[in-house]
Amino acid sequence: MRDSGTILRGSSEVEVVLIIQRDFDAILNELASLRSILNYRLQPGLSKTIRDTYFDTAGQHLRKQGTNVRIREINDAFFISTKWGSRRTLRGATLRKEVEVSWSERALQSLIKDLKLEVGIVSPRTQFSETAPTESMKAIGLQVIQDRNTRREVRNISSGPKSTLALAELAIDRVTYHIGMHRASIFEVEVEEKASKSSSVVRNVTKAHGKFVTGLAIQRLLETEPADSLLDGDRLLPEAFNRLDQTARSWRRSWGRMLFRTLRSQN
Repeated sequence: MRDSGTILRGSSEVEVVLIIQRDFDAILNELASLRSILNYRLQPGLSKTIRDTYFDTAGQHLRKQGTNVRIREINDAFFISTKWGSRRTLRGATLRKEVEVSWSERALQSLIKDLKLEVGIVSPRTQFSETAPTESMKAIGLQVIQDRNTRREVRNISSGPKSTLALAELAIDRVTYHIGMHRASIFEVEVEEKASKSSSVVRNVTKAHGKFVTGLAIQRLLETEPADSLLDGDRLLPEAFNRLDQTARSWRRSWGRMLFRTLRSQN
């Protein structure tokens, strides 16, 4: 959701992500050719190239609060996103609060205020850059914790042949993580709710981990295992996905314990 208001006012986001583990090209081509699934119609949308950069403090203040902060670039336009309150539904979808606003000096000031960031004597006004938001985020003391590019093909999901309302968006993604000297690419299908009361479209799909958690898991594996046991060129090997899933689950458990301790200390 894009909103022109304060950073921490937003609506709920419901989405699921499926990771394609093998036969990438054949499956992607087949998905791209689909025009319907069950009783839903798929209409081609605009393709996108997206760059996402995530940030945290040196002391992982945002992670401890259960909050993600992201700068997104689409076609030379920048947006700043804040996500919080993430939880899994009974069907495995991810439900969380999200706000995405256009990058601006006001948005940066709201971020600092709402997240209670300590920026010392640095003035957001003097550090703000309209064309280099990542440098502005670094200038107020935040660090890059994930950098990724996504090539996305979009399919709008509607309920029937005459409906023009998009209930959800199906995205066919090639996601490339930039981790140190390595590039690691995976292929995903993401379904995200777009219209109110359309969650059944999303919750009827089997889940996987989201892009952010997947990237953290790949980073941890590259820190502990030889790259050639995980990657074929820049593509994650099919046999690496079980280890990726185990690592992501471990990261989620440790994140959950950290969040619980943080919330308990505040009460």
